[in-house]
Amino acid sequence: MAYYNIAKHAKRNLDKLVTPKIQAFDEPSFATGEFGTLHGGTYTVDGYSFLNIKFFGSPRIKTVKGCTLTFSGKSSEYTVQSETKEIDSYYSESMQKGITEFELFLDDETRKELRQGVQSVSITFPKLFGKTTYSFEMIGGKFKIIVG
Repeated sequence: MAYYNIAKHAKRNLDKLVTPKIQAFDEPSFATGEFGTLHGGTYTVDGYSFLNIKFFGSPRIKTVKGCTLTFSGKSSEYTVQSETKEIDSYYSESMQKGITEFELFLDDETRKELRQGVQSVSITFPKLFGKTTYSFEMIGGKFKIIVG
């Protein structure tokens, strides 16, 4: 019984720490879907480019296998695996919302594919049994992040 009370107390304290981060989240989104929105941008480290993506919404995600993104354009699809393998949402139980963050490595092939035009993206997260996929449509009908 004591373990249950400690776990319950810890969960409440974690919720108190995470809730202000989620309430303060105010980044422009580039895609929207049934379960939330996608936000992010590109950055470069030591000459290597990455696309940082934040999924803001209702799902709570935890995986050590990364995720798979499928970008769809008018006439093509391109699939890429996330660079981030351990993905764990900052999640507020009281708000029923969270922020899930991960990155993609932008090699030359990925940049080329994203420049051709993206209208939608689906993100698949593996689970212990099966997988869960979330779909998003690009705001304004196209991918707005510069992938230089």
